[in-house]
Amino acid sequence: MVALHQGYWLYSEYQTGAAFVGIPADGLRQLQPGWNLVSPVSDCILTVQADMTPCAWRRDASGAYRRVGAAELLKAGECYWLFVSGQQPVSIDLGGNNAGR
Repeated sequence: MVALHQGYWLYSEYQTGAAFVGIPADGLRQLQPGWNLVSPVSDCILTVQADMTPCAWRRDASGAYRRVGAAELLKAGECYWLFVSGQQPVSIDLGGNNAGR
């Protein structure tokens, strides 16, 4: 079973798609201190909050990690690593209300 508000990294030897059915995501996430794996529900601008590193990291098709800076576009369906440096959780909108249009 896939748990609500959890990130999963799936691997397939074949180029394929997958459909998941469930509760529609609103894009609002509470990031925990340390590294967080996230995926926006729609294209959105990376808005950095206090106690967040001012960038995200994504893995490209070659397997290399690429930096995505603050105010750059995060794409729906892509996975990104975000780092929270503080001791408290940080709330962020990943495409619900701040969609890139």
